[in-house]
Formats: sequence, C-alpha cells, structure tokens
Amino acid sequence: MSENGGTEEDVARRIKKANGAFAQLYPVWRNLNIPKEVKIQIFNTNVKSVLLYACETWKTTNQIRRRLQIFVNKCLRQIINIKWTDKITNKELWRITNQKSIENQIKRRKWNWIGHTLHKETGAIEKTALDWNPQGYRRRGRPKRTWQRTTEEEIRSTRRSWNEVKGIAGDRNAWKLFMDALCSTTSKSI
Repeated sequence: MSENGGTEEDVARRIKKANGAFAQLYPVWRNLNIPKEVKIQIFNTNVKSVLLYACETWKTTNQIRRRLQIFVNKCLRQIINIKWTDKITNKELWRITNQKSIENQIKRRKWNWIGHTLHKETGAIEKTALDWNPQGYRRRGRPKRTWQRTTEEEIRSTRRSWNEVKGIAGDRNAWKLFMDALCSTTSKSI
C-alpha cells in the first residue's frame, strides 16, 4: 500500500510479475498439441494466481479492476489465438474460456478471506482488525473510499448488518450461500 492508502503500485507490480509468468509460458500457449482447457488451467494456476496474490486486501477502484481485466482478456485472447481482427466480445471470451470477471473473482476471494478470518478464535489480531474503528478526523486529501467502507457497502447491498454477517460466518453452509448471493452479480464487460 502507498502512503495515500492506494494499491495502484502493488497492482502495477502484480501485473508486471504476471506478465513475466505469462511470457515464460509462451511455448505452452503456442503448442497446438495442448488442449485449450489445459492451457486455461495452466493460466489460472501460474499466471492468474500471481496476478491476484493478496487481492483480498486491495481497495479496488474501477480503474484498478479495468487494468486487471484488460490484462486477463489480453492473455486469454493470446492463449486461444484470437486475432485483433476477430470480433468477439469479452463476455463471449469469458464463456469460451470458462472465466468470471476479475471484479467477481476479487470479491469472492475477499469474502472467502473474511469468512476464514471470522472463524478464528477470539483475540486473533486479524479478527480484531476487521472490527477496528480508528477515532479522530481524517486528514484533508485522504481518500474517502477505504477497504472497510467498500466492504460495508457490499454488506449493505445484501440488506444485512456487519453483526449479521459475523453471525452467518459461524455456519459454513450459510456462509457459502451468503457468498454466492453477494458474488452472483455479473459485472459489465470491459
């Protein structure tokens, strides 16, 4: 994180590292003997995992999501050999490659991590940090949208409170249903 609370620098580093991992696998992407499904699995495990490492803690903005989605779409198009002259929408690309939008994947990872953290014993520092509320005024020029505020907005979209969400986290099946409802919204094509 930068001094102003943004994650732009970390995202730029993640894209650079994922691009390096993608470039190392060019022989795999060009190999016609490897099925498309296997290439997509390799992409998910070796490139996308590098790209989305620690994304649970990012304060994502539309610009960050857009940059990540553009990178993933570019990679997927190279893997399945779609030329720039071929007309194919991003949603069609995601359907062909069995992918979900980056926004959805980040949200799912974030809420998976929150559920895992809420399962921890009382007194765990990460569990305490989820409830921490700093007192005082924010300095002038600080971003109004924080990770915590975006999380609260997502909770409000389900018409629940933070205390209700903490109660749901105690039941794994109820938590999975809550996550499915929260992450089921489809995002716009980029």
